[in-house]
Amino acid sequence: MAMLFFYSSLGRAYQEIPNLTQAGQVLREGVATTEESGEERKEASLANQLGGTLLAKGDLEGALRYMERALKILEKSYGTDNPSTRKVRGNYEAMRKKK
Repeated sequence: MAMLFFYSSLGRAYQEIPNLTQAGQVLREGVATTEESGEERKEASLANQLGGTLLAKGDLEGALRYMERALKILEKSYGTDNPSTRKVRGNYEAMRKKK
């Protein structure tokens, strides 16, 4: 949990400054770290946050890629009807409409 909190908090701090480039770098590192350690739910959380950051930077393709990654993990871990899964799916579908 400490790794998720670290990357998520640092990413959020950079988003607030705003330094979206640095936020993206921190969150990408967090996604890679949690993927390597097999912590899929933490990976999903960070991928979701990274998707939002990339969208704010204007990178719709990158945002969709990370949101889809988060969605697949959440569907596998929690099922399709879980509130977290539904929220990420809604965000993902809204982004796809912008394409």
